[in-house]
Amino acid sequence: MARRRVVSAAGIVALREADGAVQVLIVHRPKYDDWVLPKGHVEPGESLSETAIREFHEETGYRAAVTAKIATVDYLVKDTIKRVHWFLGELTTDPQEEVHNPAEVAAVAWVNIEDAPAKLTYVNECEVLQKAVRVH
Repeated sequence: MARRRVVSAAGIVALREADGAVQVLIVHRPKYDDWVLPKGHVEPGESLSETAIREFHEETGYRAAVTAKIATVDYLVKDTIKRVHWFLGELTTDPQEEVHNPAEVAAVAWVNIEDAPAKLTYVNECEVLQKAVRVH
């Protein structure tokens, strides 16, 4: 049996309170037609938290600080394991500009926690969200 290549990635789960509800920030990727939590691959020389902060900003336009480690989740993508290290993040600014590449991220949305499982495409990201809510 061939060994699978492991690729490291990191992401941030951002929560806020608005209109009396807790909301999570998610993104829509047109290439996959899915709704996901913001995440991306580690660049050479980056720590996992630096990757999470950079990718979150690139995909959402918001700046955030990492406040806690939530989980590590493996995604099987063809013959590769994408190992995503998830962090809870606290927003440090409102979006200053449209940073995301529309070909990569077509939309950014705040979704009430109760509605998120129906909106998120992947069950494992629903589980990450549940952990984030417990840590928050």
